[in-house]
Amino acid sequence: LPVDLQLLSGVPWWYNWGLDPGNVPGVGSDFPQEFVAMVWGAGTVADLTDWSPHPSTKVVLGFNEPNLYSQANLTGAAACALWAPVLAAADAHGLQVGSPAANHCKPSATKPQPGVQGHACYQTPEDWFDAFFAEPGCGLDTVDFIATHKYGCNASDTIAYVKMLHDRYHKPVW
Repeated sequence: LPVDLQLLSGVPWWYNWGLDPGNVPGVGSDFPQEFVAMVWGAGTVADLTDWSPHPSTKVVLGFNEPNLYSQANLTGAAACALWAPVLAAADAHGLQVGSPAANHCKPSATKPQPGVQGHACYQTPEDWFDAFFAEPGCGLDTVDFIATHKYGCNASDTIAYVKMLHDRYHKPVW
């Protein structure tokens, strides 16, 4: 279906969990919003070598939900071992850097269940971020903001979570 660009006029940015926007049905490459690139996981890092960001791209996000078995599944140390190429690509293209986007969750004692939110979590986001930022070369000074995901319908919980991240790391939170 063609995209109604008028409907999207209030949306300032978008992403698709990848480095490039790809083919957006009905839009082409001339969409008015900023495309935010993401280095989804370990397999995407090699793509940074010859990557040219979309002209609208101003930001590159780190790994997608690294604290979930079913997503990027990277410990803080493993993510840090892959972080230098992310920083080099951002620097080469003059982009801001968002942290890996740890998911708001509590570790589950049960075996991960595909499609069940929370059952794939092995570490709280704050424990994950603390481990990542403690690694040499991956300190808070390497990111411009904290990226995260939180699913749920309780606005008070979401606000408290975002405030906790901001107070803990003293960075803007996306």
